[in-house]
This record gives sequence, structure tokens and C-alpha cells, in this order.
Amino acid sequence: MDNEGDGRDEARMRDLAIGPSNSPPFARFRRVRRELVGFFLSTLLGLSIDLGLFAWGVAAGLMPGLANLLSSACAVTVMYFLSSRLTFRSAQTTSRFVLFVMWYVASIMVFSLLVQVAHDTFAVEAFWAKLLTLPLSFAANFVAVRLIMTYRVRNLGRST
Repeated sequence: MDNEGDGRDEARMRDLAIGPSNSPPFARFRRVRRELVGFFLSTLLGLSIDLGLFAWGVAAGLMPGLANLLSSACAVTVMYFLSSRLTFRSAQTTSRFVLFVMWYVASIMVFSLLVQVAHDTFAVEAFWAKLLTLPLSFAANFVAVRLIMTYRVRNLGRST
């Protein structure tokens, strides 16, 4: 039977096509680029929440490290839903949520400490200390969240 016109031959030819747009390295690059852009945009929203609450906390008299801890925790809540649903398009599972929260607890603690040290040791204004940590924080968080959201979590909580 002739399958002209049903589109299957065209689809097979596209699948077999070799070239820059279909080669695996470029496909992976496009996926990672999309994830990076999505993570950046969702991070901007989380960062807006984070910086706004941080500035409010410092203005209210909180120590910069504590203000950072509280503002970051609120931003993480927003980031989990954006990262899992929109950026990495992964299922929201209990194990992913636990790993995500564990990562961000560690990350927030480390970067809160860096903000406090920069403020206390180098007399950097609290807001600028926070801003100085952002590039390193973004890179570390992207790598960690991408791993959490894209790799299957196996045997978490199972004894061997």
C-alpha cells in the first residue's frame, strides 16, 4: 500500500536528516539554551520577590543575613513551581521537592553567610553585598536545579 500523502515519509526523512539543526549536539544545545533562558526569566521573578523582601527586611531593622534568609525562602517557593513546571517541564514529585528544598537550604545558608561576611568584614552595604553574590548563586543554582529536575531520582529512601 502506498503511504504517499500521509506524512510518515516526510517525518522519517526529517528524523534521518543530518545537519546543524537536527544533529544531537545542536538539539541538546537548544534544549539547554531554552532551559537557561527559562531559568533566567523565572529567576528574575524570584529575584524580584527576594530583593524586595530583603530590602524591606533590612529597612525594618533585620540583620542582613537574616533578611536574606527570609527573603530567599519566599523566593524559593516561587522558584520550585516555575522551575519544575515551566523551565524544565518535569513532574513534581516528592523526591524532587525534597532535593530542591535541601539544595536551596544549603545554597541560601552559604550565600546568606557570604552576604553577612561581605557586610561585616568589608563594610559593603547590605544590598550591594547581596547583589555581589548573585552571579555565583545563579550559576550554582542552575546547575543544581537542572540536575534535580532532569535526572530521575531512584531508590531515594529505600534501604538496600
